[in-house]
Amino acid sequence: MRTNMDYEAILSALRSGQALTETVTVQFKEGMSVMQIAEALEDKKVCKADKFLSYCNSHDFDEEYSFLKDIPENDQCVYRLEGYLFPDTYEFFIGESADDAVRRFLDNFNQKICVDTKNVSGYTDAVTIQRIIEDKGMTLNDVIIMASLVQAEAADTNDMYVISSVFYNRLGTLSTGGISPYGDYDLNKLKSDATLYYPYSAQDDIPTDVVATFKSNYNTYNIEGLPPGGICNPGIDAIDAAVNPEDTDYYYFCHRSATSTEEAKAYYASTFAQHQINMAEAGLTE
Repeated sequence: MRTNMDYEAILSALRSGQALTETVTVQFKEGMSVMQIAEALEDKKVCKADKFLSYCNSHDFDEEYSFLKDIPENDQCVYRLEGYLFPDTYEFFIGESADDAVRRFLDNFNQKICVDTKNVSGYTDAVTIQRIIEDKGMTLNDVIIMASLVQAEAADTNDMYVISSVFYNRLGTLSTGGISPYGDYDLNKLKSDATLYYPYSAQDDIPTDVVATFKSNYNTYNIEGLPPGGICNPGIDAIDAAVNPEDTDYYYFCHRSATSTEEAKAYYASTFAQHQINMAEAGLTE
């Protein structure tokens, strides 16, 4: 039941609820996209993926969740709620309505970001993440977009805070035409590989009938600044990293994959020259 339901809606919910007795538990990991979540829900017979996706690109929940009203209108945004479906383990009814399935995610997001409080240096009382974001002069939507990039790119939690600083440092060059203090240029583009094929996870996921002409409006190799929306649904660590990035002068990063003899390693650089050296050490160039 929801507090804004009228008499007819309550009756309808009560009637439909009589048939909803079988439940299923589904875990959604940090970094899953709206499309992946929708597919998982359909696979578990919770609701149809297309209906779930339709609700994820709607304004149907704006009156219930005030944080959604701050999402700016952007016709380049593919799924309006991408980034707001909080990753967690959920219990659903088999045959649940798609809109109620979306509400489960949004309720959890609201609880974690707008209701739960924690003690933070600089505050006398415990505060919400939403309050911290507002006090820093940031917008929740920009933080969620940044957190989704960090979630998709970082190798681990510590890496998240440094990668967040890299992206913010690049955004800082928007006022200088993309030129860093070290003289490198084109840094007003975040150049995140994770954005290349959004809303698809990889090139192989693009439908065959559009793959030849497909071009993502989220591709941060082509656009300046943040993409139009989130590219996945970040967890609490990635969100915290987007709110509290490390203080660095890095503008580049890359990763070396783990091998049978060596652990994975992150490389950071302030200049393109150092980045090229790091890329070679990471085995990403000859």
